[in-house]
Amino acid sequence: MLFPEDGCVLYNPEEDNRVYNTKRDFSKTRFLANSGNLFLTVDVESNLYIIDLFSEKRINLPPLDSVEGLFTLKRIGDKDFEEKFTRPSFGYRNQNVVNLRGLLWVDEENKEEYTVVWFFDTGANYITYCKNGEDHYHTIPTYIDVIHRELRGIQ
Repeated sequence: MLFPEDGCVLYNPEEDNRVYNTKRDFSKTRFLANSGNLFLTVDVESNLYIIDLFSEKRINLPPLDSVEGLFTLKRIGDKDFEEKFTRPSFGYRNQNVVNLRGLLWVDEENKEEYTVVWFFDTGANYITYCKNGEDHYHTIPTYIDVIHRELRGIQ
């Protein structure tokens, strides 16, 4: 992917070296992941969305601070969030969107079915995900010994 002054150029060596051009302005967009021609992006105001680079189709995703589960995020600026454990004894820390990483899966047969995964690449103790139609993100804890603590008593 290249970004000349007047749009975006995509090169696909698997399609006989085909080059795709678009005139859209992506100067204030960061690409996190893709699935085919659909891209998971974050803008300068920390809004996540999926965009088709060759059409006007855009899917707005839930705000980052709509996380539900073991952690919550509170927006404290365009790029900054306060991350809190829902258990008060664990405290909080600040996260910045610069450290945001993501994954995108889109069903090849039904392009309306997708799953988005994101996390902060700064030692966050969770990953988050949402599927099409959901209005918030779910958390999956990733810290050590999570299975024994969260599933205690289940044999």
